[in-house]
Amino acid sequence: MTCIIQWSINGFYRRSIDINRVIYDLNPNIICFQETNFKNSHHPNLKNYTEYIKNRTTANRASGGVATFIKNNIDSKEIIIRTHLQAIVTLVELDKPIHICNIYIPDSSPFTTANIENILDQLSKPYIILGDFNSRNTSWGCNLTDLRGKTIEQIIENDQSLILLNNGDPTRYNSSNGLTLTSSSLAFSME
Repeated sequence: MTCIIQWSINGFYRRSIDINRVIYDLNPNIICFQETNFKNSHHPNLKNYTEYIKNRTTANRASGGVATFIKNNIDSKEIIIRTHLQAIVTLVELDKPIHICNIYIPDSSPFTTANIENILDQLSKPYIILGDFNSRNTSWGCNLTDLRGKTIEQIIENDQSLILLNNGDPTRYNSSNGLTLTSSSLAFSME
């Protein structure tokens, strides 16, 4: 069984003890962090993992960013996509090749359905899209639905091959920003 962890970490270095504990306890195959807060000169290393990193380049300080760590024994490579959003795509060879898109959209960064659909159009199926969209919707465990949540909901409704994997339980104690979507071909193979 493949273990994938998605974590909006809000500072990789300040959570290093928690990260090591999660790795020890769960031994995940893939870890996708959002809000890594790396400076461009920093490239973190997790023992036994290959890292794929996209830092936020428009800030005056270390903030935002995404990082995907994949166990060294899993064949993987970065797939370059065209987007202004903080997103990174990796192709991993599990039972079959799967694209994993790790995305972070800060509250201060507006996005449209076209921005997300642009990313979807660049992914081959099967794929998993996960991350922190800073969107709230009762469909994925929030106590309210905001405009950003409605945008994501519209994307799911427009693309019949897109499946929401969140089960309605909150993804965080104080908020529900984490979101995981997949192509239907992968969702049905997971049953």
